Amino acid sequence: MATPVFTPDEQKFYDTLTSEQQAVYTALPSKERKTYEGMIAQENITSKAQAQALAALNLSPSNTDSAKSTTQQDYLKLTPASAKALLTKALTDAEYTGKLTNADITDFINKFQTEAQAQMAIVVQNAKDSTKVGKTPTDLTNTIANYVTQNFPSFFNAQDFAKDYAWSKIDFKNEKTLGGKALTALGQARGIVTSFNVLGVSDAEVKVAALAIAKGTKSIQDYTAEIQKIAMKEYPNLADRFKTDPTLTTKDIASPVLNMLGKTWEMDPASIGMDNPLVVAYLHPSGADGKTPPLTYSEVLAKAMNDPKRELTSAANEIARSAATGMARAFGVGL
Repeated sequence: MATPVFTPDEQKFYDTLTSEQQAVYTALPSKERKTYEGMIAQENITSKAQAQALAALNLSPSNTDSAKSTTQQDYLKLTPASAKALLTKALTDAEYTGKLTNADITDFINKFQTEAQAQMAIVVQNAKDSTKVGKTPTDLTNTIANYVTQNFPSFFNAQDFAKDYAWSKIDFKNEKTLGGKALTALGQARGIVTSFNVLGVSDAEVKVAALAIAKGTKSIQDYTAEIQKIAMKEYPNLADRFKTDPTLTTKDIASPVLNMLGKTWEMDPASIGMDNPLVVAYLHPSGADGKTPPLTYSEVLAKAMNDPKRELTSAANEIARSAATGMARAFGVGL
């Protein structure tokens, strides 16, 4: 059997594995090793969390002096190799364009440990509170396992913790440094706000939403529903129509007029902005008191036909040419 070829980091991780895990790791294609490293790190964190809680309740599997000398901090402390494995995968998934440094790894380990101890204090207290007279160590061990794996999955999922840390390093304020996933999410978020043509949402707020979309903690549907609620306030006359469909946008409502203007002016409808005066007049009440009804489709069409942009179209020129020809013939001018 050929000797596996590992990078220096992969070799360090390989050396921490059991013989069974080493066999699995060796058989994996190189592109799948990061996923396996994250999985092993997660398994280690879950088992260490349970061990620490048991130790805090004097139920450690071993009561030897060496076991007792192990501090609570030691139980949940990530090794640099595990931390790097978790972060590398998380940053790669986030399409981070920067470089992972040793300082980043140390910072991640410290933050993970600090949060771990805070969460562990809650786990231990809950376990103590649930202890009843006559409860066996086995029962308490099962209680601990339940708290760790069921009540606190958001923290004890080390991969999620790494994911949050990775995204915290991505600066949406500096768009030139954003990777593809972040840029896509930012474009989607901005597109949603544009499609509703709302004024009460700042670009800074859009970037916060884009981060959540990129991380996967907020869906496009969720953000669309959020912005639609804002649109209901800015377009109260359209509120009932919005309520019929959580995906309906202001641009959807304006699309018949946008398409009509495009045809009338011989323009691409996509080039006509939602801030076009005729589109605004179609969507918004007007007048000093804001009670004059919006223009109807027919009224917008009439105004579009009299707009200077109409005079530049081939259709208008053809009408003018035909009129001139008819007039010439009426006066007996040969053409």
